[in-house]
Amino acid sequence: MRSAFQVDLLTRYRSFRNHAPTVGRLARRNALPVGGWCCVLLALAALLWWLEMRLAAAGVLGFMASTLFHAFASYYRTRDVWPVVERITDWDAVERLAGEARPGNSP
Repeated sequence: MRSAFQVDLLTRYRSFRNHAPTVGRLARRNALPVGGWCCVLLALAALLWWLEMRLAAAGVLGFMASTLFHAFASYYRTRDVWPVVERITDWDAVERLAGEARPGNSP
């Protein structure tokens, strides 16, 4: 049985085979984890601001901004390198492994 991460990766590659990754597509796919993390950081910054710990709140906001910049930089890198990755990927192996990863199938 494949790990959840491996199944997710194979599913993502299969979807990218027919439709290359775009920044918008990657942002939508990661909106919940990245957005959730940013909401937690924003709440922490608000609490620190309310407690009059302005410098710490500014640090948390800076960390949140760096999280967003990093995520979007990663989306742009993925989009830019995809043509090369697409050419060197063994699509038969991806399909075979994805078929084995379906629930109820043994590896």
